[in-house]
Amino acid sequence: RICAGATVALLSRAQASVLDRVQGWQADHGARFGAWLGLRHRAGGITRKLYLDVPPQAPSASWDEALTGCARLKSARGAVATMVGLDPLSGAIEVYYRCASMMVRDVEALLGGLEIRSDARAVARFAADLTRRSIRFALPSYDMGFSIALNAQGTPAALTWYSTAEGLLGPDERSHEALCRVGSDRGWDMGAYLGLCAGARPSPVLFGAALAAEVAPAFSATLAFDLADLARRPRGAADE
Repeated sequence: RICAGATVALLSRAQASVLDRVQGWQADHGARFGAWLGLRHRAGGITRKLYLDVPPQAPSASWDEALTGCARLKSARGAVATMVGLDPLSGAIEVYYRCASMMVRDVEALLGGLEIRSDARAVARFAADLTRRSIRFALPSYDMGFSIALNAQGTPAALTWYSTAEGLLGPDERSHEALCRVGSDRGWDMGAYLGLCAGARPSPVLFGAALAAEVAPAFSATLAFDLADLARRPRGAADE
């Protein structure tokens, strides 16, 4: 309720309808975490994104199908909606799924079903680079999923594949090494990440590959920090 209250006045009518629906599911079926509020630094200041827990027992299938489509593929892979993200700034609605397995061809099928023209093989290449494995069929993670983002007009705008770092690579040390190696090989600016590693090194917890029309694929690593260590650092280091 506190997280929703920080954004509700900024939500579009479509987003507010989703919020009401998910809050109803949580009231009827309980919730694992309820909601959390994400803060992002963008040009002009800090923006907010509201994340809502979809209870496992919630009757979300028909709502999800009407919103995003691709029911046959999602059913075949055991994909279940677990969370919804609402971005007040863009008006976007993002539905997050967890699935038992995912094949390389599934990414292409999802993009086709959503009518998003992007490089489907970028996901497999990213996973292959991180794991140093040749990937032909199955994506090599035991804990992964994807999200479908709809723009303010309700049109599918992006598909993002996610994997936990542990599910893809195992221990933190392997994830750190893979992130540094792939960043170097691809020419990414790793200065901010390496600066954060100067103290207690953050743990990579999630890797992602976002595919959207008319833009290059974008790749991400979500990090978990020791907050006590961050608080002890000089102000400039923590801000980075």
